[in-house]
Amino acid sequence: MHSRASALFVAALVALLALAASPAAAYSNTLSICEVTEADMSRGMGGQQSDLGFKLQAGDATSGGTSTTVKVLAADPTSQTLKGLLLWATDANGKRVGTWKLRDGSQGFALVKECNGGAVSHTSAAAKSFKAGDATNPEGFVLTVPADAAAPVTVRAAGVGPARIKWQIMKPLTVAGLGKQGAAGSGGSTTPSAATTSSWSASLAAGSAGLMAAVGLFA
Repeated sequence: MHSRASALFVAALVALLALAASPAAAYSNTLSICEVTEADMSRGMGGQQSDLGFKLQAGDATSGGTSTTVKVLAADPTSQTLKGLLLWATDANGKRVGTWKLRDGSQGFALVKECNGGAVSHTSAAAKSFKAGDATNPEGFVLTVPADAAAPVTVRAAGVGPARIKWQIMKPLTVAGLGKQGAAGSGGSTTPSAATTSSWSASLAAGSAGLMAAVGLFA
């Protein structure tokens, strides 16, 4: 079962995160995965970890240590764009934790349905701008965690640049004051649910046309 789920995961990742020539085919919905590793990206996307200049930034934790606001920065915000994004957080035990909320007026991003609000991804292959005031700027993502979330809480993200093989697992960002030191933790899991595994299979079928377009475009 684990090997089948792993195969479906990689296939769905290629079909949905690949920057296809036909975005409508592969990007009719957001990603159906909640987290990803460098090994997953390499298997699914090709290429290897690259420093594209993407970086995570978070504001101070709110009183009580339950929320913070996160943004993705670029080395050159005037010229760089972001096409694909997966954003999530983990607690001190490495388990996915918390729920996300998008800022008012945000475009190009959505909560991942299968993650119960526990991850954010892109909604299309269109380029998202880092320019101040742009509706597609990857900023204003509010993360809220349980008061007893095991600290430290770490924000994690994967971003895709101008081509399918140009991707970056961003440096994890630990948010000081978020969660509770010494707590056992109560939120999230790194194990995919049956519903998520099922969605990977459906995503694979829906994304096959986009995958073929991507292979032709980036060969």
